[in-house]
Amino acid sequence: MHFEVRQPFAAPLGVVEAAFLDPGYVARLGELPRMGPTEFLDQRREGDVVHQRVRYRYAGPLPPGATRFIDPARLSWVEESTVDLGRHRTDIRLVPDHYPNRLEAGAVMELAPGDGATVVTVRGDLTVHIPLVGGRVERAMVGDVGDEYEARAALFEEWLKDH
Repeated sequence: MHFEVRQPFAAPLGVVEAAFLDPGYVARLGELPRMGPTEFLDQRREGDVVHQRVRYRYAGPLPPGATRFIDPARLSWVEESTVDLGRHRTDIRLVPDHYPNRLEAGAVMELAPGDGATVVTVRGDLTVHIPLVGGRVERAMVGDVGDEYEARAALFEEWLKDH
């Protein structure tokens, strides 16, 4: 399932980009409605490129029948990100902790300056390889990506007040 979202974040591009790389902000993402606690694993810099790994857990509802194939408690993955600070682009690959043959996902996130804000654009694909229910699981996990990024933008504004 392909998804795309554009969401303004109320801060200059450099501030938004720095927050996305801040372990404290990343930890706050676990407060989002369909997420469980996040775990910041590591980060390394090579000039203008930052490699970052974060573990996420999905805590949203799954469609009926999906739990025959997926244990919701084991629905976690590591997001491997490569951030090009010069281009303000992040390549994202999701690596499932469990069910590696059932879940494939990746995305590209781009940041651009907007009217007093930073516009975050995310384009990606999620594929769940489960007969009969895979499409429903994809829709449950992707949900309304726009709502998810609105929640991220609101969480960012709260985080920004403290920093």
